[in-house]
Amino acid sequence: MARIEPIRQETAPAHALHDRAMADLRFIRETMERAGGFTALSGWGQIAIGTTALIAAVVAARQPTASGWLAVWCVEALIALAIGGWAVARKAKASGMPLLAASRKVALGLAPPLMAGALMTGFLFSHGLLAPIPGLWLLLFG
Repeated sequence: MARIEPIRQETAPAHALHDRAMADLRFIRETMERAGGFTALSGWGQIAIGTTALIAAVVAARQPTASGWLAVWCVEALIALAIGGWAVARKAKASGMPLLAASRKVALGLAPPLMAGALMTGFLFSHGLLAPIPGLWLLLFG
């Protein structure tokens, strides 16, 4: 009868396994640092945008016409974009990140709802359908 012997598996030396594990941990650590080290949106910028929106709400509520109400909110949108852009630039500079890298994600995420909101607002306003506009903005911009 033939003898059955287990096939020996070659094992990597312990030091090679340790070196690979350390390299993997270093890669994971560096990846996590890059991912969490910078968030493009500034908390203070968002507070400023919220404050100007509260002021715009008071001013818009006092407008005698629908076009005046919409004009207040359009001006507020421009102010909010300016504050947001300034805050992203300031935060990118403070963290040493290039502005293009910081603002690209924000712009790509914000452009579709802004375009849809502008188009739908124009359509609704031109047809005299004012009531759904604030709800539309909440759905698109949050």
